[in-house]
Amino acid sequence: MEFGTLFGIIAGIVLIIAYIPQIRKTYRLKKTDEISLGLFAMVGIGIAMWVGYGLYIRDYIVFTMNLLLLGFNLTVVAMKIIYDRKSS
Repeated sequence: MEFGTLFGIIAGIVLIIAYIPQIRKTYRLKKTDEISLGLFAMVGIGIAMWVGYGLYIRDYIVFTMNLLLLGFNLTVVAMKIIYDRKSS
C-alpha cells in the first residue's frame, strides 16, 4: 500500500472518530441547544461534495471515507432536529 493511500485512510478514520464524542454526548443528554445546525449542515454539504469528487476521480478511499463521515454528520443533524422538536 502506498504511503499516500495509507495517509488518506488514517486521516479519514481520525475525522470519523472525531464525531463519536459529540454523538455519544448528544444521545446521552438528548440536548442539542449548543449544537449549530448551520455549521453541521454546511460541513455536511462539503462532505457530500467530497463524496462526489471521490466518485468523479474514481478514488474509492476518498469516496468511502467521506461517505462514512457524511453518515456521522447526518446523525448529528438528525439528532439536532429530533431533539429540538421534542424540547419545544
